[in-house]
Amino acid sequence: MSAAIKAESDRNVPKLFGGVYRVESELARGGMARIFRVVDQRDGKTYALKQLYTDESGASLRAMFEREYHTLVQLAHPRIVRVFDFGVEGDLPFYVMELLEGMDARHALREQKPSIREICTWLRDCASALALIHSRRMVHRDVSPRNLWCTPDGRAKLIDFGTLVAMGPQTRIAGTPPFVPPEALNALPLDGRCDVYALGALAYTLLTERAAFPARTLADLPLLWQRRPEPPDAIRADVPKALSDLVMAMLSFDPRGRPATASEVVQRLTRIADLPQENEQALAQAFLSSPNLVGRKDALAQLRKRVRRGMGRRGSTLALVADGGLGRSRLLANTVLEAKLAGAIAITASATAVGSGALSVATALAERLLEAQPLAGASILDQAGILSQLSPTLHRLLGEPKPVELTSLERLRKLSAALEALFRTVSRDNPLVLGVDDVHRADSASLAVLAKLSMLTHEQRLLLMLTCDASVLGNAPPALEQLVSSRHSIQLTPLAPEHTRELMASLFGEVCGLDEAAAWLHEVSQGSPGSCMQYAQYLVDQGLARYDDGHWRLPEHLQGQGLPESLGGMFEKRVQALPEDARVLALGLALGRDESRAVWQPESHISIEDFPALLDTQDSGRVYAALDALLQAGVLQQRDEYYVVAQRALVDALVRLSAPALQQQLHERVAAIFAPRAGHARWIATRQFILAAEYRQARELLIATMRELAANPADFGAMRVSLSSDCGRVLHEDWRKTGGSPLEGIVIRRLLLMVCAVYDWSLAEFGDEQLAQLRHDCGLAYWEQTDPAQPDLQRLLECIKRASERYEATVEAERGLAPLDALREIASAALGLSGAAVASHDCARSRAIGPLFQPLRALTPLLDLIGELCGMCHERLTGRDLGYRLYTIGAERMLGATELPDVLRMGAAGVNVHIQSVEDARRGRLRGLELLELLTPFVGEDMFLVVHGRWLSHAFHGNGSEARRLYRQVQLITEDDVWRRRSFYFAEVELHALTGDQGQLRSTCDAIEALAHEFPGWQPWLHYGRAALQTARGEFAAARAQLDAGLQLAAAGEHRAWTRLAPARAELSLLMGDLTGAIQAADAMLSDVVRLDLDHVTKVSAERIAALAFAALGDHDAAGARLGRAQQAAAQLALDGLPLALLREAEARVALARGALDSATEALASMWQLLQNADAPALFNAYEALRAQCRHGQALPAALSGGVIGRTTITESTLYTQIHTLLTQLETPHERINQALTLLLEDSGASGGHLLLFGKRGLFAAAAMNENRAGDSLLQAAQALVGQNLEIRTVTVTASDLNQELSARLHDGDTPLAPVMLVDRMANPPSLVGVALLAQHGAPLRAPREELVRIVSRCLHEGGDSIAVALDD
Repeated sequence: MSAAIKAESDRNVPKLFGGVYRVESELARGGMARIFRVVDQRDGKTYALKQLYTDESGASLRAMFEREYHTLVQLAHPRIVRVFDFGVEGDLPFYVMELLEGMDARHALREQKPSIREICTWLRDCASALALIHSRRMVHRDVSPRNLWCTPDGRAKLIDFGTLVAMGPQTRIAGTPPFVPPEALNALPLDGRCDVYALGALAYTLLTERAAFPARTLADLPLLWQRRPEPPDAIRADVPKALSDLVMAMLSFDPRGRPATASEVVQRLTRIADLPQENEQALAQAFLSSPNLVGRKDALAQLRKRVRRGMGRRGSTLALVADGGLGRSRLLANTVLEAKLAGAIAITASATAVGSGALSVATALAERLLEAQPLAGASILDQAGILSQLSPTLHRLLGEPKPVELTSLERLRKLSAALEALFRTVSRDNPLVLGVDDVHRADSASLAVLAKLSMLTHEQRLLLMLTCDASVLGNAPPALEQLVSSRHSIQLTPLAPEHTRELMASLFGEVCGLDEAAAWLHEVSQGSPGSCMQYAQYLVDQGLARYDDGHWRLPEHLQGQGLPESLGGMFEKRVQALPEDARVLALGLALGRDESRAVWQPESHISIEDFPALLDTQDSGRVYAALDALLQAGVLQQRDEYYVVAQRALVDALVRLSAPALQQQLHERVAAIFAPRAGHARWIATRQFILAAEYRQARELLIATMRELAANPADFGAMRVSLSSDCGRVLHEDWRKTGGSPLEGIVIRRLLLMVCAVYDWSLAEFGDEQLAQLRHDCGLAYWEQTDPAQPDLQRLLECIKRASERYEATVEAERGLAPLDALREIASAALGLSGAAVASHDCARSRAIGPLFQPLRALTPLLDLIGELCGMCHERLTGRDLGYRLYTIGAERMLGATELPDVLRMGAAGVNVHIQSVEDARRGRLRGLELLELLTPFVGEDMFLVVHGRWLSHAFHGNGSEARRLYRQVQLITEDDVWRRRSFYFAEVELHALTGDQGQLRSTCDAIEALAHEFPGWQPWLHYGRAALQTARGEFAAARAQLDAGLQLAAAGEHRAWTRLAPARAELSLLMGDLTGAIQAADAMLSDVVRLDLDHVTKVSAERIAALAFAALGDHDAAGARLGRAQQAAAQLALDGLPLALLREAEARVALARGALDSATEALASMWQLLQNADAPALFNAYEALRAQCRHGQALPAALSGGVIGRTTITESTLYTQIHTLLTQLETPHERINQALTLLLEDSGASGGHLLLFGKRGLFAAAAMNENRAGDSLLQAAQALVGQNLEIRTVTVTASDLNQELSARLHDGDTPLAPVMLVDRMANPPSLVGVALLAQHGAPLRAPREELVRIVSRCLHEGGDSIAVALDD
């Protein structure tokens, strides 16, 4: 606080507080308050008065001050300072408390030189006060000499409760540095043992007159903790050994090593110093906070191994995957603590606790990192202005920098990048452990940040430790799948009965009834340690488990006690036990919590000042009584300046047990809280009014908000979350039923169409009504009544004039928009609908938008530009080729049209830029990258549209390594990117069909199938994808049916999918031997392409297919002519990459057909130049087959030779079909593995060998051997080489390393075994399926054919006989 403010406050000290308390002197002054000696003029008694120092920090500080007073009122204890009154003076609150004689422990130690017995008395008084605080589920957090007041009667009182908080996770560190426990610095949940540690540090100071850890700042502590202090009895001779041991136990870094409760400290101090007995405080709650970790020995060993690796230069990612309640959170906390004690910077955040708002988890980690390492902020000063916007805590920790202005489009991306930079910078020089509990609940933006960090862990000293619910993995987003993949995870299982008993014994001790209680708990909890703890807590709360005279007493029989049989029932009983006001308050907080913001704003939360409104009372006593009851029951937790319901199960129970009428009433109260606020709070209030069925109020608020924001919300993503599509539909339906004004309908539909443009295409149904209304309002409805002989501009002006006259003559309640406003609105609506039509492949809707703009284009350049872009959207959608430069000019103009809302401008222009880049990509060209540069000034380098476009460009071009890198980024999509990626599945399915990646092709088809159910425009693409998959499998008849069905839906010039379906249908005729049909189909395609000016790549495909068909018919002149036309068209298009490689393959086939081996070899050489760096197994297989034909290779293996064309001519698809059929006919994995080995042996000429696979139950599940087997020694050697652990598959290998090791080490007796790596190249990333070890006695081995090895690997992987291990690049 500045000196000027202090001086001003000194001048403004009132002489009389509340008209009652006269100031005599100032006793003390702290950071937020000052204390005066006052006299109550009513009775002359003297008190201390504490007043808030300043109100400059706003309502949050005031609420904390009020909370401190109310807490002290409830803590009636002789060892805690008493309070008497509360008031406000000059807008600043104060409270009156007892005036304590004496001095704090710092001065008492110097002036009184206390004896050991006196010190023990002070410490016991402090521990007694803490026992009461802990029994209320709170912690003090600042037990230190200045907060222990020593009174003249030789006793002591605990003072200063400004840092008091509820037990559990905390986002801020509080306390005096030498007395702060490790778990607070590590951001672990706090219980009473944190105060026990501080009390031990206080005892050490009082006994030795020196600090155990003399830290000046929090940053000093990690270094000081690396050595243990001398015991007090080694420093002061009169300290009893028992007392010294107690103090050192209290100073244990591990909370489990400390006395379990403050009450235990009271008892031990009483015995050691022979102090008079005092009444014991309740110990039950403290006992329940310190169970042992049981049944997790193996998992702990793995975690510790990872920590040791992370302390060096080998970071990693590790996830604890288990069902809820199996102890994954406890394991994470234990490991993070051990990492901290090992010298790492270790912090944690719970995704459940911090909520699901954008970047909430990553923000919580950043806050705790900067709290633990304040100097870390200095390393990212250039990012401080961005990071400070995420939360008030970061703003404070970063020195209150000036915020950097961020647009709505770049906010999330730049915030994410700044967070990544912070974590990378810190872990570059220091071992950093980031723990995230319940990562499956993390927001998508935080998941993306974590997933990007996980890619860098091997380069940094960074260890990501996560916990995840196993039940969500079947439908997890890609970023989460990457984080918790089998290579990165440990699976936890339920506890065995003996471990449940061990857990209960750690709580209650070896007492009568423990075996029966443990057996019952194991049965109802099903071995879940979390459920065991919940039930144990319930037994204590219900008085069935009691602590008397230092011992636990359990009931003889638990059956028949009316105990809940499920956790849900137990939570319901906890809720039912709450007072009515407490239940209402908790339900209101649960229903009113907002989780949609990427930047923290106080107006988005319900604060303690809003509690009276939730309870509909002005009685603060009722409010604080309800709050106390919720804190006491552990229902609420404190998060910075606000409170949240502690567990989602409690939220569910609150909702289940509350009447719908009460929920509706609370939604209305929440709406009334947020409605008067500015900004994002308006969106929350609108949604709450809708949930309260107060639709008219919701509509009025929505209209007012949209007017204020000029239809351009500052944060569209947050608005979309707060006001979902369903809410908009409800509002619109109510507007229709109640006969709302036309203006209300326009505003509601405007909101729905903004969401439609980028996120939810189904809302396009509202576009027809919106366009009709706007056409009426702007006057276009009069267009047909004007003189066609006049210029368009004159006709339009006449329409506007007539509309203006009508508008003025209409009463206000029945008006829509003014004509000029309607013109602007119609432009935005048409632009958004056009983008949605392109994304959903709704050709009919796209076609209808163009004529609407024809009259408008003459009015302004912007309307002309929008009309042009909408027209180009439709042309692209129908498959026409518009040319590169024409589109670039339009895109540049649209991206610069700042008059339009960002979301609509990007919804059309951005998507179309991407579509053009895709069209260039499918020609194998990198020129599309230049187009994407147009987007980067507006959306940045990491925007999904840019990354996705770059991936497709490099993948089609054949840059495999760069494509893989970019694809990993594509997979890390946030929630806002989901719809964007869906818009371009059509390009992905074509890429995967071309490259032969059947796994990706299958998953993309599944995604398109889900879209096609809702959006019929996607049906042709689904048929195309399915046909490509079936063709690759050799299922030609089924593929033909799919293609024919697709062509029925997508006629030439009517749907873009025709440009893919028609070539695929012609090529299928070629594969099926219908050569004449293939030529006819190719000629029909060419006719349509020329007639309709369609995509010119289709022309290359048609000529290529015709050339191949003529070559197969033996008409080599016609084949050469058609191939020449294909080459000419390819040159005109500057075809490159994989599409050009496909043409080179055709050149080689045509040359081979006429016996021109030199020409074929030349074409294959060119094909290889295009393929050598690509990930395109189908094209690579075709190249290998053609190369084999040029070399006149060997015959097929005997197992495949019956009735099949020889090895020199067989296609890989046919070979795949035969091997797949051969293996699937066998019933057992052992039979299939032996048959696969037989194929490899015959093709290589080997006399024997082995086949080892990566299986589901072990690293190598099976060994298939011929009669020359070497026994189990081979299997043991392979396991020793790759890894011993058969349960946790965390091995990452390279093919070359494994090949070299196996070649050097593995032998079958005296015969060398040559390794053949079985790699599924179709998987993404390529995965090691197993290893074949081939032996040949005497003669040298011949390597089996590459295509045979690939197909065997693929079939074993697809059949489920191997799980595969991902290969490093």
